[in-house]
Amino acid sequence: MPAVIVVVYGNRAYDDALIELKEVVLGAEFKPIGAGVFIGEHSYSTNITPIAVGRPDVNDIKSANLFGGMVREKISNSKTYAELVQPQIPGNSPYKEIKMLSGISPNTIESLCTRCNKCISVCPVSAINGKDPTIIDKSLCIRCCACVKICEFNAKIMDEPRIKQVAGQLSASCSLRKEPEIYL
Repeated sequence: MPAVIVVVYGNRAYDDALIELKEVVLGAEFKPIGAGVFIGEHSYSTNITPIAVGRPDVNDIKSANLFGGMVREKISNSKTYAELVQPQIPGNSPYKEIKMLSGISPNTIESLCTRCNKCISVCPVSAINGKDPTIIDKSLCIRCCACVKICEFNAKIMDEPRIKQVAGQLSASCSLRKEPEIYL
């Protein structure tokens, strides 16, 4: 079955994410026929360290719509799925080893936490305790900061000095706008 793969990153670099996703899709017996790389606001972006704020924006949405049209045209111009050619996708295999800072997660200011549980629902790795949203399993947390971004009461904060340092470096070095990439 044909598949279209998409990666979103925070204006730094997507490294080998697209080729990793391609290999996952191939392993599930799908055939990637198109790939897109789009930009979203970086996980560590704050008012103090802005990184790709407001992304995706109107131009990104136009690029995504254009990409969708190009994929539709590619499918329409083929008589069978077997004719659909896989795009050349950049990346390294084996993948670049990523060194993650371990034992770090956002903290909760308990006095601000309303126990609305929105953070539980957005955590992609279930690191936030389902019964008590003030508890985060640091061994599971991938520091995506989805819980920080969704908290309307600023109860979840990423106050780890090493992350703040990285965010400052990223804000300074990733301020130039990057554009979506499309592979067909």
